Amino acid sequence: MPLLEGHRGWIRAEPDDADHVTWKKPWKAPTMVQVGPHLWRASGPPLNHKTPVTVVRQLLSHGGYGYYKGVLEVELDGGKHVFIDVSSFAYRPYWACPLRSIDYSTGLWRSSSGVFVAKCAAGVRSVNRQGEWVTLKKGEHLLCDSEPHKGHNHLGGDIVDCKVLTPQGRARDFVEVRIQEIDIVY
Repeated sequence: MPLLEGHRGWIRAEPDDADHVTWKKPWKAPTMVQVGPHLWRASGPPLNHKTPVTVVRQLLSHGGYGYYKGVLEVELDGGKHVFIDVSSFAYRPYWACPLRSIDYSTGLWRSSSGVFVAKCAAGVRSVNRQGEWVTLKKGEHLLCDSEPHKGHNHLGGDIVDCKVLTPQGRARDFVEVRIQEIDIVY
């Protein structure tokens, strides 16, 4: 079981609507309240994505295959204590790291990150799910929702699965993109 007590981290949230994404207003993660001996529900004021917190107590159980579920009691800057779902905790600021610098072999990527918005470098050649080339423009935004993986061997190397976002934040084509060709924006 991971020992998170005393660890400094951040709130990790996802957009409310994955088909219409904006990062211009903060994504929110719910706070939790106990409603039974082993049951927690989202209730109370949500916390903004990237809010710094310190874990005070962990109430986790093993969910199998290295997965843990439960809640964390965290302290916000200013001293207030709240409970969050463990999936809402990032123990590193993945949005501040170039994707190619993260060590994916540790398995920490999955539990410390989630959906993120990325920006394309110049002339990115990605592929759709059928393996057909899709050329993305420099600066085009993507909503990526997976940890890096080897993909379907269309591109080779470490890739992430993404949706291309229109300027209005609407999700369109699904693409696989090499991690070295994008940078995290949010």
